[in-house]
Amino acid sequence: MVGFFGGGVLSSSFTNDSEVIAQSAAYLKGFSADCILTCVLFSSIGYFDCCGKSIPVMIQGITSAE
Repeated sequence: MVGFFGGGVLSSSFTNDSEVIAQSAAYLKGFSADCILTCVLFSSIGYFDCCGKSIPVMIQGITSAE
């Protein structure tokens, strides 16, 4: 939550350059959303795997493989 809403405050503790602060705040905002989605995804994978429903887990694995 701090990275999503207060990325500028976190970044300003490392630099005084306003452009760097703005860019790092934008990065932290995007990365925070990714972290939240990853938690939901891994929890869902664990749920389906434990219920014996391997098809959703398999589909996720195939679609995310690069």
